[in-house]
This record gives sequence, C-alpha cells and structure tokens, in this order.
Amino acid sequence: MPEPTTGDKVHRSPFSDNDSDTCKLIHNLMEKWHIPGASIAVIDGDDTWARGFGFATIDTSPATPSTLFYAASTTKAFTAAALAHLIDLGNLKTRTVPAKAVAWETPMHDVLLEDFVLMDDWATKHITIEDALCHRTGLPRHDVAEQHRIVEDNGNSRLATVKDTTRSLRHLPLSAEPRTKYQYCNVMFAAASHLVETLTGKWLGDVLKDWIWSPLHMHQTYFSLDDAEESSSDLATGYYHDSRTGAYKEVRHAPLDEVSGAGAVISSVLDYAKWIRCMIDEAKPLSRESHRAIKMPRIFSGISPGNFDAPKAYALGWEAFVYKGHRVWGHNGGTDSFGAQVLFVPDLRFGVVVFANTAVTSNVLGDVVSWSLVEDRLGISQDQRRDWEARWVEAFDTVATRRELALKVLYPSVPDPGLKKSLSLESYVGTYFHPGYKEMKLALADSASRERKPRVELVALRPDAAWPIMCEFEHVSGEYWLVEYNLIHNPVTYLLGGIEPAQFKLGPNGKVASMGIDWRNVFDDTSEGLIWFNRVD
Repeated sequence: MPEPTTGDKVHRSPFSDNDSDTCKLIHNLMEKWHIPGASIAVIDGDDTWARGFGFATIDTSPATPSTLFYAASTTKAFTAAALAHLIDLGNLKTRTVPAKAVAWETPMHDVLLEDFVLMDDWATKHITIEDALCHRTGLPRHDVAEQHRIVEDNGNSRLATVKDTTRSLRHLPLSAEPRTKYQYCNVMFAAASHLVETLTGKWLGDVLKDWIWSPLHMHQTYFSLDDAEESSSDLATGYYHDSRTGAYKEVRHAPLDEVSGAGAVISSVLDYAKWIRCMIDEAKPLSRESHRAIKMPRIFSGISPGNFDAPKAYALGWEAFVYKGHRVWGHNGGTDSFGAQVLFVPDLRFGVVVFANTAVTSNVLGDVVSWSLVEDRLGISQDQRRDWEARWVEAFDTVATRRELALKVLYPSVPDPGLKKSLSLESYVGTYFHPGYKEMKLALADSASRERKPRVELVALRPDAAWPIMCEFEHVSGEYWLVEYNLIHNPVTYLLGGIEPAQFKLGPNGKVASMGIDWRNVFDDTSEGLIWFNRVD
C-alpha cells in the first residue's frame, strides 16, 4: 500500500485499499473509457500519496508513481514560471529599448524583432508577453499548421525549431481583435519559448532544469523524448482502443521539440507533486511576486459558470476556478496518446496530479478523479456533487453529431445531385503550398480509403506535421468538397480530428490554381480562417 511522506498532520490515503471509493472510481473509469494505465498523486497538507493503476506498457510493465508520461500542456505553467523568474531577475533587456528591463507588458516584438510578426501590424507591435501567455492575442489554435520537419528552399529537410514556429505566425490569420477574446493557442507558447531562449541564450529545457527542476529535486522530469528514453525511468507506452476489434493499438512516442514550452515536458506524478507543492506553498525557487503573477487571472475563458461558482478564467499557464467558495488552479493537457491533469487548492494545501496513456479519454479520467478528490477533501455529500463526467459525454456526442451532419451543416443548400467537377479527378492531384501550413500533396484515394469510405476520392498525408494527419476529400458539388482529417498514428480519436469545408479555384488557363480549406476549432466549431494553398507543381 502507498505510504505518505510524514508531516505534521497525517490524512487518510485515498488509495488505502482497492475497495476504497476512489480506487473503485478509478478502476471503473479506466475500464469504461479504455485506459490501459494511469499514475495518480495526491498532495494533502504535508503528505503526498501516489499510486499506479493498470499498465504503463500492456502485459510488460505496470504503471507506478515513477512511470514517465507526457505532461503535454501542463508544460505551459513551467514556461510561465520561467518568464516570471526572468522578469523577477530584472537584468534582461529588450533589444529595441536596451535600457528597459523585460516585463509582462513588454511587446513580444521588442525582444524577437522580425521573428515575431503577425498578419496585423498593430498586433505585431503591441502583443505583450502577458497577452501571449493568457491566450488573448487574437490568434486561434492553428494546431494543424505546426510542423515537426521543415523543407528548406534548397530541398533539404531538417527538424523544425521554435524560431521556425514563431516566424510562421506572419502567415496565420487572426480571428479576433487582440485582447477581446480568449482563444487557446499553442503556437503562442512556442513563441514565448523562443523569447526565453533569445533572452537567456539557452535551450528552454536547460533553463527549466536550472531554475525550477533541480532546485525542486525533480530528477525525473525531461524536456525531450531522447532524454526521457535514455533515462533509467520507465516511459509509458501510449495507446488507442480499436472498438472494431476490442484491441489496444500502440502509438509511437512523439518527439515534441518544436512544441517546446507549449507541451514538451515528460515527467512522473512524483516529480509533479513536488511542483504542485511549490505552487500551493508559494515556495522557492520562485519569488512570492512570481507566484502571484502567474496565478493572477487575466481573462475569462468562458461565459457560463458550468460546474463552478463563477466563469472560468485563465492566468499565465494556469486555469483559475472558484468552486464551493475555494479558489482552485489547474490545467489539463493531451497528446495523440497521453493525457494529463493537475489541480490544486492552496487554502486546503491540497492538490492532485493524474497522468494516463490514452488521448482524450485520459483527460476524462483526470478531470473526474481530480474534482472528485477535491470534493472528498471538502466533505461534500454525494447529493451535492457535480457530474464531472457528463460534460465529456456531451463533448463526444457533440463531435459525433457534427461529423454525422457535416454535409448538411456546412453545405445546407447544395443541390441533389451535386454539380459535376469542372475537371477530371486526376487534374486535382498535385502539390499545394501555404507558407504557414506548408505542403499538401493530393493523390488519388487508394482502395483502402475507398473501402472504408466509398465517397473518398482524394487523400493527402501530412507526415511532417507536429501532429501527423491524413486528409480525405469527398466531392460535394462543383468545386466544393468536404475534407475529413484524422491523426495518422491515432485514427479513431475524433476529438483530435475534424471535418472541414474545402474548395478549389481554377486559373485562367483552365487548370487548378489553388485549394482552400476552412480549418475549424474542433472544440467549439469556430473558424480559424480559410487557408489557401497555391498549386506549385
């Protein structure tokens, strides 16, 4: 049985035995949502309990408190903390105004110069570090644009860097006025990572190790896949569940160098418990001012309170909640095969860390277990508790309905039958390019695609993307199409894919000149902008 670290006050372990309510909840959720393994840590006063459930790698190694998992977007809090510490030092200057120390209100452009250029001139000159870290820049997600490899003008391929990601911003459309709307944006945290590296002259992974992880004795925390794989710790295998066969399929470990401060951390729940305790106690190595800066809410991230006392807000790398009169901070994160959740309630000196090895369904586990443990700690009776699972069921149902009704919703007035294509199908095959989204190589659909989806006529693979996807095109009418995209390495997790409207334009020579795709945010179905890829072959 897990043992607590000894403190002034000993609370009861939530993992005291397999028949405890918490353990039953965890086992039931893992079975229901098809999650092979999870590790969970609970911080309560001076005590920390941690336990593994299921398998880190099926039939090979059990999940333990020391198992490594991708921490995904919970990384963002470290990036914000590094910038808080950097600002607290007060000795790093901007490049445009050398006499002025970097502060939260410093425009990103003042440090990064021509590396940080947006499609709007005012936004380029005025978007600050604070704006970037609280998702109020006007830039939507644009996750599909993130690249793992870059093809240079000479044809050579190389790994993408945070500088590449930052310089791509000039080609990505804003979808709101700056500082008017919360829009979660991973690429802005990549730009913030580039800013830290520019100011310090060091890789962000080394900055985090020197400034945060080493002082906290977080010796099982890594910023690159290579370092995690070369360590003596066991790195969990990611999976998805194939409902057709009932089998779990392995997902390759994703290198996330270009994602950097948006989501590159790999760690264990034991190490993260040290980090959460630092947050709870506002302890070193961060100053009290830095703690308060990163936890101060900057923008509402929702309108409806939902399960909470007030609408959610976003601080700097942290979400902020009010629940049953208590202030709570937390963040979730996910990759194509892992999920993470952290929560802490400072006035109770209580926190939870949940890591697991599936995409999205691990976030269901993390959300439900974390908030249930908070309710346990608050002593809330069963009849007064929220249904934390319901919103996830609703989200899955909503996405399934969108996919089912995509044609009717995206093309409500299409004739039946639709108009014929202007050209032969082979005329659409070729290479298309957008400077932000890079290449799309369209090919005729193979027999495998047609067998799964008889209406699919064209396909495009994007293997060099940070999250490799396959796009399948179905003709609708005239030059209008539907494109469904799913992850190459996890094709069944629909919350990580989408169905978008697409269209082709012909040039004066009668040949296909360009292809436009209206990429939409899968979480709220808002448009991220119609992106035009020009024909280049």
